[in-house]
Amino acid sequence: MARRLDTGTLRVERSPDLLVARSRAAGGLRQIAPSYERLTFDKMIATRPRHDDRETALPQAELCGPGHPLFDALVDFVIERTSPEVAKGTVFFNPDASDPVVLRFLMGDVVDGNGEIVRRTLAMAEVSADGVARAARRRSLFDLVPPTRDLPTAPEQVSPSAMPADPELVMWARQHLFEKGFQHARGEREHVAAVQEDFLRRSFNALLAAADGAIAAEEEVDRRTQGAEGRLRKAELVKKQHELRRQARLAETAQSRSVARGEVSVIGSALLLPLPTAEQRGGQSPTGQGLASEEIEQIAVRVARHYEVGRGAEVVSVEDDNVGFDLLSTRHGERRCIEVKGRAGVQRVELTWSEFAKSQELEDDYWLYVVMDCAQTDPRLYRVQNPARALAGAWRPSLDVRYGVDPEPVMEAAEGG
Repeated sequence: MARRLDTGTLRVERSPDLLVARSRAAGGLRQIAPSYERLTFDKMIATRPRHDDRETALPQAELCGPGHPLFDALVDFVIERTSPEVAKGTVFFNPDASDPVVLRFLMGDVVDGNGEIVRRTLAMAEVSADGVARAARRRSLFDLVPPTRDLPTAPEQVSPSAMPADPELVMWARQHLFEKGFQHARGEREHVAAVQEDFLRRSFNALLAAADGAIAAEEEVDRRTQGAEGRLRKAELVKKQHELRRQARLAETAQSRSVARGEVSVIGSALLLPLPTAEQRGGQSPTGQGLASEEIEQIAVRVARHYEVGRGAEVVSVEDDNVGFDLLSTRHGERRCIEVKGRAGVQRVELTWSEFAKSQELEDDYWLYVVMDCAQTDPRLYRVQNPARALAGAWRPSLDVRYGVDPEPVMEAAEGG
């Protein structure tokens, strides 16, 4: 049970009993508390100073994220409860796809010599119809369209199940998806272990020096003095305890320095299908309306790139990075983040949810380059700066691709020249 204290924080009045019990049974160093006075998921809130009496009266905000016992336990619990359903797989329509692929969600671990998880990474792989795997483009699932009554899947388009014991995919993923993370974790753990070892040696050396001083002081006392033997024995035992603790902690640190590649498993799957056009859904033959084909998109990108190079800009393609636009163009300190849309004729233009959100975020740095008549010999380029604002009254949210606009407002808002 939780309630909000102030903006960005929560008070957990009672942590879930099951998670608390599991935490105590596991006996970890950081266990789940029965309650939390003030939690936040925002690092800025956890570290910001308190400016007034109201904030001073509140408990110190505790950052809850990866590494926090309650956060990690909740994530593990959700994975445990949902994994059977997730493993069944699902089907989505991908507005940017021209061919169907199977999207595999994989999880890979890096573990240290103590068996503790050092790093856990989620990755995605696309498997084509001929079985070839490749790293999937980073994407927002908000840009994928789930089947509906008006947009059903065909009977033969069965959801792919997740197969944790897919040895070929797991081996490929180890080499192409998780190896870089392993190497990074190994270097990072080596640095952390070196710092820990130096700290432990310094700390225990100070404790042992203090214990030696106590022993020396007791040895100078006349043994016939009452309690002298007991105090000397106690000082010797304290030193021995420090030595054993130092040995154990240094051994743990040495073990943690050694990292290994842990388990890699397939935790979910989705079949991504090309999104049918409105005409295809209605049983009519395609007329070039709706989403452009991959070939038309390539023509549009070439036209946009040619224009930018012609005005003296340096152009870099970021199409595979899924950042919300296709081309990054720079010239004399000016930056253009260009989303390119190609159309076979004069047709409606669509932006996905992430593209539209990126336009709102980047404002005047974001450009929409629409290339009409890509199927003709003389494609026409229309350039719209800050399309979220310039076409504010023309956008029409849709189930398929979130935001669509007719060609006429694009032409009217486009820059000349």
